[in-house]
Amino acid sequence: MLFTILKERIDAKWGEWKQNGDWTFHDGVVRTFQTEGEIRSEAFKERLITIHETPDDFKMSQKLSEEMSFSEIRAYIKKIGVEGYDTTPYEVDMQAKISYPFINIIMAMLGIPFALMIGRSGGMALGITVSVLFGFFYWIFFALCLSLGKNGSLPTFLSAWLANVAFGSLGLYMFLQVKQ
Repeated sequence: MLFTILKERIDAKWGEWKQNGDWTFHDGVVRTFQTEGEIRSEAFKERLITIHETPDDFKMSQKLSEEMSFSEIRAYIKKIGVEGYDTTPYEVDMQAKISYPFINIIMAMLGIPFALMIGRSGGMALGITVSVLFGFFYWIFFALCLSLGKNGSLPTFLSAWLANVAFGSLGLYMFLQVKQ
């Protein structure tokens, strides 16, 4: 794992970016962290600092992965990977963006056999109740798998697709058990 030691922190009331890549910060404090644990502070009215990030870089980092399109999240993963950050949570979210639309098919695979099994004798209330329970348990299992993937306990691909495979297999099994 790559560790970076914090050497300096700049706090300012406001800053502006120049097209040449320089930032001008106003009314702030620079804190420099010494190796002995000492912190040196220096107040300033205006300070010019060269930082490689542009305002667009900060806008992207504020966006949640759920708000990003597939291509945006893929580009973000590439960018933060090059910078040395862990991309696992974002990779899980990217895989989830692919697997999520298949939930409709999985729910149909579960619902059709169930509807055929209970037929007219089971009643509408029972069918609705069981359908809601299937959806609830699916959602809990899907969220659990994503969480396990984000913390590294499951591979990213498996964490996003395990719920679909498990509930899809259950639906296929139920469909094969329906008497014709």
